[in-house]
This record gives sequence, structure tokens and C-alpha cells, in this order.
Amino acid sequence: MPRALASACVASNASATVYPPTYVTTTPPPSGVAPDTALVPIRPLSASIRLCNNATWDPNFSIISGANGATGRNATMFSNPYDVFIDQNNMIYVADYGNYRIQKFNSSSAIGTTVASTSPFQPTVIYVDGAETIYSCENAYGVMLYGRVQKYTQGNIYGITLLGGAGKCGAALNQLCGCSGIYADRSGSLYISDSENNRVLLYNTTTGSIALLAGTNGISGSQPDQLSYPGGIYVDENQTLFVLDGLNG
Repeated sequence: MPRALASACVASNASATVYPPTYVTTTPPPSGVAPDTALVPIRPLSASIRLCNNATWDPNFSIISGANGATGRNATMFSNPYDVFIDQNNMIYVADYGNYRIQKFNSSSAIGTTVASTSPFQPTVIYVDGAETIYSCENAYGVMLYGRVQKYTQGNIYGITLLGGAGKCGAALNQLCGCSGIYADRSGSLYISDSENNRVLLYNTTTGSIALLAGTNGISGSQPDQLSYPGGIYVDENQTLFVLDGLNG
């Protein structure tokens, strides 16, 4: 369940693999999938916010929503929540994985509003842009795990599919085998961790083109140009890509 924690700063010594953005190959958008032309980058963080090496968390916390040890489907409950995103207006978004939905909360209220209905996919990671449009990594299980990137604008709880979602796992650039990370840079491009394919993709939100940015299609490895089950990703102001390289320790 989401819990509010306070800290003077955030530790910057977390383990991560750094890859400069080197474009490998591209493909036009898959048939029937619309490129996104409306991604609004979030505003830069305040200059007063800095990373530090000696972060100290306040041991006191408050439960924003949910209940200790209990699951549920009502507006104040969750079932296996996977991710939390706080937008520039301090609205809280929760990927409520087990309930196949994304919930939105005002920071002063425990009652959530369903802003995305993701079934038959389950949301794992979410990103919200400056226009409150939600970009969601979602997975489903068939013969194998497969994934999609879904876009939800305000008032459209079912969204449109930008990438993947074809019903099966595959290594083509328009397919996903487990979506486990998503981030947008200042130009509005989406960076996507395709975990089972051991790669990071770049989705151009203006043209709908897709590029292989890091890793090798379907091949796990520990070499500098390889990944093994990548997860969370972050892109800094210098366009440097940071990847949590899950199985490479």
C-alpha cells in the first residue's frame, strides 16, 4: 500500500547500469497503432532538489490509502499494487496490479478514482505527463508473458495501445515480452524496458517509430552492450539512460 515518507534527500548510490543512447535500428509504427503526438513533458525539478549520499528517512509515516494486510476492490483498497507516480500537481497514481486498474488520489484523500481500466492486462509501471496523460507498462499471460504500452487521456479509461499487445511474446520491435519500466525525456520520447527480451526500446511519440536503444534482442548477457531482465529506467537532463539491470546484480 502507498505510504508517505519524508526525507531531506535521496541516496544516489543505488546500483545501476549506464548506457549512452546509441540508436541501433528503427521500424515504422505497427499497423493500427496510433503514434502519440500529445505527450507533454513534466516541468523540471526545482533547483533546490538534489541527490545526496547520506539520505535519512523520517521513521514516521502515514497510510494514504489501503489497509494493513488486507486486499479489496473498493475505492480505498488495493490488490498487489506495483507502482506509484506523483505528478507535478501532487496527484498520486497507483498501478493496482491485482485489480487491473490505475487509481488516482488527491494527497489529502484516501478515496481513489479509477482513471484506467487495464483488463486483461495488469499495470506494472506508470508515467504521467504534464497534461495528466498516463503511459502504462502492462503485462498479460498467455502461453508466455507478453506486454503492451497503453496511453490513457483524461476521461478515456480504456486508452489506446502504442506498442505491443498483440497477444503473444515476440522479439520484433513492435512486440513486448514483459514491460517493466517506462520513462519520458524532455522531448517527449518514451523509453521502455522490455524485460524478457533483455532490451530497452525508444518510442518516438511524434512519428511512432521504434528504436532498439540498449541490449540485444532476446539475448541475456553481462557484457557492456547486453542486459539481463532490465527493469526501472531513468533519463537525466543530459540524455543519459540509467537502467536497473535486474539479473546482473
